[in-house]
Amino acid sequence: MIRNVDAVAISIASLTILVGMVVTLLLFRRRFPAMRGSVIPVDSASEALPRIWNVPHRPVVFVGREAELDDLSRRMRAAQSTVVVQAVHGLGGVGKTTLAIEYANRAAYAYDIVWWIDAEDSDRVPEQLARLAVVAGWTAADTDVTGAAEAALRQLGTTGRWLIIFDNAIRPDHLRPWLPQGPGHILITSRDPGWGQVAEGVRVHQFTRAESMSLLRATLPDLGGVDAEALAAALGDLPLALAQAAAFLEVTGMSPSAYIRELERDPSGILSDPAPGQLGSSLAAAVTMAERRVAEIDLVAAQALRIVAFLAPEPFPADGFLLAAEAGVLPEPLASAARSAHGLRRALSTAVRFGLAQLNADGLLMHRLTQAILRERLTAEHGHLRHTAALVVAAALPPETDSPAYWPRWMVLLPHLLAVDTADEDDAVRLARLRSVRYLLVRGDAATAEHLNAGLLRRWRITLGEDHPDTLLAAHLLADACRDLGRYENARLLDQDTFERRRAVFGADSPPTLASANSLAVDLFLLGRPEQARVLDEQIVAGMRRLMGDDHPDTLVSVGNLARDLSALGRYEEARALDEDVLARRRRVLGEEHPDTLMSASNVARVLSVLGEHRSAREVDEEILAIRRRVLGEDHPDTLVSAANLGVDLQILGDHEAARSLLQEVLLRRRRVLGEQHPDTLATMSDLAVVLGALGDHQQAVRYTESALATRRNLLGDEHPDTLAAANNHAAALRATGAIEQARRLDESTLERRRRVLGESHPDTLASAGNLAIDLQLSAGQRPAEGTPDD
Repeated sequence: MIRNVDAVAISIASLTILVGMVVTLLLFRRRFPAMRGSVIPVDSASEALPRIWNVPHRPVVFVGREAELDDLSRRMRAAQSTVVVQAVHGLGGVGKTTLAIEYANRAAYAYDIVWWIDAEDSDRVPEQLARLAVVAGWTAADTDVTGAAEAALRQLGTTGRWLIIFDNAIRPDHLRPWLPQGPGHILITSRDPGWGQVAEGVRVHQFTRAESMSLLRATLPDLGGVDAEALAAALGDLPLALAQAAAFLEVTGMSPSAYIRELERDPSGILSDPAPGQLGSSLAAAVTMAERRVAEIDLVAAQALRIVAFLAPEPFPADGFLLAAEAGVLPEPLASAARSAHGLRRALSTAVRFGLAQLNADGLLMHRLTQAILRERLTAEHGHLRHTAALVVAAALPPETDSPAYWPRWMVLLPHLLAVDTADEDDAVRLARLRSVRYLLVRGDAATAEHLNAGLLRRWRITLGEDHPDTLLAAHLLADACRDLGRYENARLLDQDTFERRRAVFGADSPPTLASANSLAVDLFLLGRPEQARVLDEQIVAGMRRLMGDDHPDTLVSVGNLARDLSALGRYEEARALDEDVLARRRRVLGEEHPDTLMSASNVARVLSVLGEHRSAREVDEEILAIRRRVLGEDHPDTLVSAANLGVDLQILGDHEAARSLLQEVLLRRRRVLGEQHPDTLATMSDLAVVLGALGDHQQAVRYTESALATRRNLLGDEHPDTLAAANNHAAALRATGAIEQARRLDESTLERRRRVLGESHPDTLASAGNLAIDLQLSAGQRPAEGTPDD
């Protein structure tokens, strides 16, 4: 029997964080005396740790594994000049994580940096590398994840005396891109033995019977040999299961025989295995027993646990339960308790005491293994609980997606929203999923947004129908992602279909229809049809102003798009007036540092530049770049736009060295973030070529312009304005090398196409005519004026 039920507390909360951690199952506030044999007492304060250290707590006692530790140490010392990669692998629960923790502590003196990364979800690895970069002072705290992770890898590549531990990695190909290269050490733990192409392997087996009994009796000094033998046999000598059982027995006072009987009564829980000694027959049973006890003594805690079991294995903010209670999506009595921070914390602490979750400042965290066990136990309630969990997450989401102030909250909650993927969705859950896609887009992660939204669109077309409002919104957002990725024709096809369907469903003047028309106009502009875009944008602006007013954010988007059309058509003063009006309104409505406000300021700077006010344009671009770097991060696409614009300003003003340095950095980042063939990457290549030409590096300039022109022709066609700009720049680069005839032929073709596409009086057409005149003068042996490259 369990004594003093109300006082029972099982200190195994960290079990729910890391599979295989014997340490966190034994978090008692006392020190064990020294013991003979293979049990090593630990004093966590006895050794100095590196300055940069985030390894989980060391176990109070550590049993065995001397051969594996010696093997690891020998291999790590074998090579000092190149990275040493070791992979600890074995069955789940055999103590791979504990072994890694013990090695880190014993070898801490040999390192200046020891950094722990939970690698089960490979998509989360960059975030943890990014955190290292921030803690180490290699990058600013507001740097975007990709940029910070890259900074960490670069620094580790040139720095020695570091150990990076990737815990619970799934597959080598998922982790390979994020393995540092340099004179340091990497330790990987994984259930998968197939790491031969990446690392040397260290196999970890189950305990010997003697080791099992040593661990049990270290925790339970009064445990007799017969009982210890029986428990070790029942638990199959699995370290994690042994540690949990020992902690459970010490805190609850349950007898070993009663524990064994309970274990035998329900051997078929989640992760159970009919073979003795396997993970499920011990660990799952212990978790199930703990959950039953929580349900008996605190229904509120049990309800919270059952919801969290369906979320991601990440901290869920405690205030999420409060928001869910206010939204009316929580069951009673959890809903009532959630309205009181004290009451909720008291209930959640019950779950923590029984080792099923951890509660800290970040929220409630349940280990993935415990979640799996509880979900299987709740099979009959799966659909209802999963849907409730989705509603809880939806209620906890921030009110906005576009404001950077809310992005940290989105980063915390997005994994939970992705985890509760269920076909039983209502309007609130679907809206939450669509808002998450929008967040990813404004955050600059168009690739993830596309992947996520494409799945939603496929599913909703079947379950909701092609013309359902949520299906149409998903299609609209998918077009946005395609556009951000540079696939303009794909975006146009999606937007055209969505526009026609929304017009049929909602009417021509409805906000959804106008939103689709707005996106379609952007596609036309990007595809090189500014006049068609202008005609459509003028209609949209009139409709938006009529329906929403002059200051509505959607109206301002439309006006800004119209200004861009006019600028592309050479109507710069009209564009300037519109851009300045939009900027003033956005500053008043959205604030100085909102991404849309910064976009308007950037547009104003571009118009100032084409109007010849280059110093004013540079000042604006410098201010915008500083803000975007701080608010959005170094690698956000909008930040790179500002950096590229400033590089062009510097080139025009004659500061060629500064322009080259900045544009080279932009090109490197755009290649990494957007890819080699993204239009923005190609634009930077052309801009950099102009600078290189001004600095006398004409051959490199020709290589850049030739590559940009070939790629733009392939992607956009011969008559797209961007292709013609690339052709103009390539002709200028050829001219500078003395290839006058090649430049002349290209300028003739460009002028003919610009006349047809842009018209006789467009500034770009006139520039091409001037460049051709220069070619002809050079061919005749005359000294001409300088040519005009396209920015």
